[in-house]
Amino acid sequence: MATLVRQPLFTRLGIIHGYMNISGKPPLDHLANSARSLGIETIYPDLPDKAGSPKPPVWREAANRAMPIIDKATALVSFSLGYTTALNAVAYETRIEEVGLLVIIAPSTPSVVRVSEAPFLLSFFEHITATFERVAKKAKRIEILTSDNDRWANFEYTLQMARALGASLHIIHNGGHLDTESGFIRFPLVLDMIAPAISRQE
Repeated sequence: MATLVRQPLFTRLGIIHGYMNISGKPPLDHLANSARSLGIETIYPDLPDKAGSPKPPVWREAANRAMPIIDKATALVSFSLGYTTALNAVAYETRIEEVGLLVIIAPSTPSVVRVSEAPFLLSFFEHITATFERVAKKAKRIEILTSDNDRWANFEYTLQMARALGASLHIIHNGGHLDTESGFIRFPLVLDMIAPAISRQE
């Protein structure tokens, strides 16, 4: 009889949440718990929010402190606004020479944020496109998950970012922001990227 068993491809998982760690929290929690159950060292820090007004340097410092080791054995997953922190870390932290897998889920877009109820988040996107070339060289594999009706994203921007990063782009139809409000409680595709299920004969 054959059974499906998950085989981790990485020994370490880092997760960077989005704004206020609300919309993506349940599916990211599920991902973290699933990874831990497979014996993967999982680091999922709660980044300081300063009463709903986070600061990019503070997030970067907190993430770097929580994740002192990011290497080819590491899968780094980021959600929404958190991808800007992930890209800056991979691009500019000299201790990071390589990352095994970089997953960007529901990346928000500066042009959309600018006209939203949260324009104070625009500072996170300063010079973000300058990180693309560096990240593309350091990340062995990059995957982006987006939807065709995300209110926080411009699809064309996401497409251009995927091309610049050399990333595989996964488009979820009517997925919204890929958060709990849009009906997401887990990210099985991301778990498959980190620990694919293989058939094992018993």
